[in-house]
Amino acid sequence: MFYQNLGMIRYFFSHAGDLDYPFLEELIGTYITPLEDYDRKHHTELLRTLKLYLSNNGSKKETERELFIHKNTLRARLSTISKVLNCNVDLLEDLFEIQLAFRLKHLFEKDGNFIS
Repeated sequence: MFYQNLGMIRYFFSHAGDLDYPFLEELIGTYITPLEDYDRKHHTELLRTLKLYLSNNGSKKETERELFIHKNTLRARLSTISKVLNCNVDLLEDLFEIQLAFRLKHLFEKDGNFIS
């Protein structure tokens, strides 16, 4: 993996390659772990819904289409996600942090060095 290929994640690396692990663990623990736990306990697909919503750049229509769900179902899921994560998925600042958490988790899973 090369520094220049990390995109926005490179801001959490020094040029020496050191990471701020406590911050990264907190970010993933704040935005991903609660949804994983909720989905496991309630047999829901909130994490998948949020991933698709983010990958569709916040397009509710496209997310509804890909999930084959009604707009009210998506609205209810996004509301539940906001409650579980104690944030507002309609705010860009919150969506940025959530997207960053997803990218970091993906990066570490891919690299085999996932933060637990």
